[in-house]
Amino acid sequence: MSHDTMYAVSQAMIFICGASAIYLLSRNDKYSKYGVAIGLLGQPFWFYSAITDMAWGIFLGNFIFTYSYAIGVYNFWFRKKSEDKKCKKV
Repeated sequence: MSHDTMYAVSQAMIFICGASAIYLLSRNDKYSKYGVAIGLLGQPFWFYSAITDMAWGIFLGNFIFTYSYAIGVYNFWFRKKSEDKKCKKV
């Protein structure tokens, strides 16, 4: 795949994954959990684009976004329900 094609695919995936993730996370319903998964799937395209453009601030910021999406995936998909009860005690 040529550089131009890969770059175009990367930009399309950044838009699709980013917009979908934000929309789903904003719904605050049973579909919110898909927002973090889609956001995490889009991160490799962000990294590729940042490296290709030598946008080092975006590159470093991607680590924070990737970590945050990973926490969301863990919380929505893997954390046991008993852990939720411990966190809600006030």
